[in-house]
Amino acid sequence: GHRAMDGDPATMWHNDWETDLSHPHQVVIDLGAEYELAGFVYRARANAGNGAVKDFACYVSNDVKEFGEPMVAGALEPRDDEQQVDFPSKVKGRYVCLRVLSEVSGKPYASIAEIQFLSAGVQFRAMSSATLAATA
Repeated sequence: GHRAMDGDPATMWHNDWETDLSHPHQVVIDLGAEYELAGFVYRARANAGNGAVKDFACYVSNDVKEFGEPMVAGALEPRDDEQQVDFPSKVKGRYVCLRVLSEVSGKPYASIAEIQFLSAGVQFRAMSSATLAATA
């Protein structure tokens, strides 16, 4: 999922389209430490290409194996500019899971050009597939 957080909308995360052809799809991101999160900003791939997220659920936890109930669930619009989703209340956690339940065109894909989690004074940026840097 690091391509979804590299600051470059031209790169993206996409589910494995050869073997994984049914929803839900999900991406789990390790923020590296516990942060207070208020929501996230999602950007679909340009021109609303395959995989643009429609129905979703977003989870926050300090346990990567147990996410519990979603912080927020809903539907995104079929457009390729940024869409902000606010949590009902701020939540602290290290791991964020975005579960994609459907795609805007009804296809079995999921893709994310960029996703940014909202935490006061912090910008999360993926440096590589294994490294996530948080910068003030």
